[in-house]
Amino acid sequence: MEQYEKINSELEEQLLFITHETNCCIKQAELSVPICANALDAIKKRVYKLPFKSPKDEIFFFKYLKPKISSRLIYHVQVFNIETRKPSGTNQQQKKYLSRQLKNINRFVEENLEFHQYYRSNSVFLDEKYFIRGKADLHLILNNGFYNYDPNFNTSHDHMVALIIANDRLTIYIRDEINKLERQNKLTDQQQHNNPKFTWTDSKTYLVELIYALHAIGAIENGKPDIKEIATTFQRVFNIDLGNYYHAYIEIRNRKSGRTKFLTLLQEALTKKMDEQDGK
Repeated sequence: MEQYEKINSELEEQLLFITHETNCCIKQAELSVPICANALDAIKKRVYKLPFKSPKDEIFFFKYLKPKISSRLIYHVQVFNIETRKPSGTNQQQKKYLSRQLKNINRFVEENLEFHQYYRSNSVFLDEKYFIRGKADLHLILNNGFYNYDPNFNTSHDHMVALIIANDRLTIYIRDEINKLERQNKLTDQQQHNNPKFTWTDSKTYLVELIYALHAIGAIENGKPDIKEIATTFQRVFNIDLGNYYHAYIEIRNRKSGRTKFLTLLQEALTKKMDEQDGK
């Protein structure tokens, strides 16, 4: 099972890198889908090559390991579909569109409530029926809407688990998008079109260092915003394009000495200023 976990871990790292590479949701999905598909293909080839040592291992794989990866693929495909079909109208129109996507997810839960309850409660008494290959009846498979069925790589419900996990992620994503629209609606037209009052005149790398430091201690909104949100705000406020700030952060991490160079300069400058004002 360690090899499967390794494949999943490598996938998570690649997906995380993509989120730092671009802020565009559609681009993130475009880059993520083939990576997820390749990871799924890698575990598929391994399943074909190496049989499971026991039914327990087979259940664990199809109930937990495979859905981790396949859910990522489903999620990014869904994000791509939602974003490319989103209306280009007002915030209110977009909010209604996103709310319909949430209703679709809720409808899926209601239509499959029995299995949702089974999975959410960590039940195991039907695991051999749900997560052992060759034990599923055709009715269960067709009810899942799963027509590309491979009896050597699918059970009746591993795809359903992946859908549940993907929908959890998708729900968070959609709600975040709705919240962004609601925050935008609270801004006045004047606030939306205000020009920045200040311009950052020092090194871009210094600003990146400051942004990551503020994020690290949760100084903004109790740590709720992610790096992208903070960086976007700083770029707007200080009228600057930071470019690939994740790469800049990597360079900061790779410094052989004085990793927090700017923070050290800030501390020294402020201390000097206070000492001078105190007559020291």
